[in-house]
Amino acid sequence: AIKNIKIDKMISGDGRKALLLTNPEGWIYPATIFPTVSLDDADGYSVYRNLGLYGATPASYSSTHNQYYVGDGTWWFMTPSGAVTGAWWRLKAVGSAADGGPLYSGDLIPPSDQSPYDFGEAWPENTVGGTNPGPFGSDYWSHFVPDRWGRYALFGNGDTNPIGPGVWDIANHIYSVETFGGSSQHHDWHGFTDYFVASEGRGGFIRSAKYNDPNSMFNVSSSYTRYDGGTSYETLTRPGQSPDGTKVSWHSEFLNGQNMPDVFWSVVYYPYPPTDLGAASAAGSGVALSFLPPKYTNRRWIDPATGKIDEVNGEVLYAREIKQYHVWRSASSTMGWDTVGTVAAEY
Repeated sequence: AIKNIKIDKMISGDGRKALLLTNPEGWIYPATIFPTVSLDDADGYSVYRNLGLYGATPASYSSTHNQYYVGDGTWWFMTPSGAVTGAWWRLKAVGSAADGGPLYSGDLIPPSDQSPYDFGEAWPENTVGGTNPGPFGSDYWSHFVPDRWGRYALFGNGDTNPIGPGVWDIANHIYSVETFGGSSQHHDWHGFTDYFVASEGRGGFIRSAKYNDPNSMFNVSSSYTRYDGGTSYETLTRPGQSPDGTKVSWHSEFLNGQNMPDVFWSVVYYPYPPTDLGAASAAGSGVALSFLPPKYTNRRWIDPATGKIDEVNGEVLYAREIKQYHVWRSASSTMGWDTVGTVAAEY
């Protein structure tokens, strides 16, 4: 029996895969959880992968400082414990190493660290310094969070000017936006939306921005933090994004002590109006209205034909937080509106 399982951040973005991490043994068991539950590697493999010296990663380690399963579950990301300047590694969930884990082939050791790269099964996607600096020139990723698709990575980029969250295009190994400014501490991007949320430590601000627009960042709310006479590190604001990204949950050191947790919600942006509104004469008398729900991204989701995330051919991501639509009527286009009914949202 597998015991002491940790699944923190180890469920794939599409919810179909999980990496079971034993604690404190540091053993990985790739598993499918939908549509049929099974272990993809029944014997599992050690989290220690004998990785190279990138970003001052120690030659020997036995645990990860942080980790994330991304996208459709093909890849997962982790940074080893003890790294001075942490390298984030992209690892295949099931690889060709003798134990079934991802195999590190050392292809980035000079002089073979030039394009074109083969990207193997174990790859230092981000490094800053170390014996072999990474080839892409990305700065240190603080509090790395992938998007739902596993395509972009959101992180606090402390080496840019002005400092602030940045977004890395994992597929193309370039910045989508190097920095939005405004500083950042913790992030969340679990919504099906182009917008993420980020908190700023010392001022307690929660901000949001569009992943590919460097000028889109705006303040959502603010609260006191432990830097303002508060208590412990655990009380630093950690925002949580709603599925549509219209709301963010957070806790406030202004009101909670270390032993008195609380949860508040702030509106990030109001729900968008329906789209494709149409009207036609109904049988007898009246008007038949038709419309589609709004959406907060043009990126698509899972293609039913393949069961895979497909940003181009997958299903359209319509809003999923709306409870009902209200219908008004007026003889004037500018005044005198009266509610004539409501329509429950369908999904």
